[in-house]
Amino acid sequence: MEKKSSYKTVLLGESSVGKSSIVLRLTKDTFHDNTNTTIGASFCTFVVNINDLKGKSYNSGSNNNNNINTKSNSNSNNNNSNSNSNSNSNSSTNNNDRFTFNEENLKNNESLYNIKFDIWDTAGQERYASIVPLYYRGATCAIVVFDISNSNSLDRAKTWVNQLKISSNYIIILVANKIDKNKFQVDMLEVQKYAQENNLLFIQTSAKTGANIKNIFYMLAEEIYKNIINNNNTLDSKTINNNLINLDSEKYPKKNCC
Repeated sequence: MEKKSSYKTVLLGESSVGKSSIVLRLTKDTFHDNTNTTIGASFCTFVVNINDLKGKSYNSGSNNNNNINTKSNSNSNNNNSNSNSNSNSNSSTNNNDRFTFNEENLKNNESLYNIKFDIWDTAGQERYASIVPLYYRGATCAIVVFDISNSNSLDRAKTWVNQLKISSNYIIILVANKIDKNKFQVDMLEVQKYAQENNLLFIQTSAKTGANIKNIFYMLAEEIYKNIINNNNTLDSKTINNNLINLDSEKYPKKNCC
């Protein structure tokens, strides 16, 4: 059996931004218009295989505004599986020179088989805010979600980012969800600028259509692999948590469940 390392990952965001729908699409490839409100937190897992990452790269929107959607996703009625695998154009980071997984990167790292994400989907309601830090304590990755049709949810997402940056060196990805909707209530170019300035990974998604949902975890897995390879470490979650590159530095920018 291939070695599997586990990386604690937490979903954060205001209630109703689609956190549980993202996980439902990820794990069961389905979507429900009405989902039960998460109480406290729920848990599930997802594994990214190294073969999913070989040769995969993500467009950077740093100097190309065409990579950022400012209106509803024109492909919202496409097949969900195609949306998951072919929607890289809505993803970006603050890096123009992204790390790309290919045979050259991996030839000396045959032990890197799978990355297992232990995913905690947290409650977004205000009354649970005090206990949410208990769930992201000790995490490697944080997925901060907002709803593109709700500007208040972006403000809340920024609050979570600020708390995370104070607490520890997390790999943070900012997720603009519900791009299938027709009305954007946030300026996506400004959101991208914010992500770049705060060294965050950034991606636009739709849990309803499936667009870019798996790519959230491909991007996180890529970042984990990059840190492992740059540090010549083995694939060990304890090692990563103890020796993760300082993602706040200029050299290495930081980037419903079952």
